[in-house]
Amino acid sequence: MLQREREEFLQPQEDREKVKKMLATAYIQYLEMFRRLEAAHDHLIHQQKRAAVRQVLDGVMGRVLEIKREMVALESCEWHCMDGILMDLQRVPEDIEIPIPKYFVKENLRILQEREQYLHEILLNAGLLEQLKEPVRAMTLEEGIKVIQVAERARQGRARAAFMRRIYLEEKR
Repeated sequence: MLQREREEFLQPQEDREKVKKMLATAYIQYLEMFRRLEAAHDHLIHQQKRAAVRQVLDGVMGRVLEIKREMVALESCEWHCMDGILMDLQRVPEDIEIPIPKYFVKENLRILQEREQYLHEILLNAGLLEQLKEPVRAMTLEEGIKVIQVAERARQGRARAAFMRRIYLEEKR
């Protein structure tokens, strides 16, 4: 991919649309490569192979960011319309979404949990979140049916009251 890019990008292009199409095509292909490498990295058990795939994966992620930066510089916009290129490559719009690598979440799980706990404490101290005194338990089928029946009876009562009020107002008028 890098060799092909060197051949394409070394030739100066006057047409901005052609450059935009080349960058978008490379961007989509690198994202596909990223997904495949991430899946391979996730399924590998052998640590040395994981390390090698991780290096390549980090390189691909860096290249995706470089291409994105070039696209932003070319169009002076963060958002890019790639509908035509997706159709040419026979891809779906989900193919341009950048997933968060699983290893990133696994490696930073402790930090993410600490952040979540810290945020929970802030919300409790601010009074925006009430502390649960008793654990939440699942509702049984019978309790669920009773809740639904009570809600439906209340709805029907409100509808009947509104109807009777309308009749009363019409008679009064």
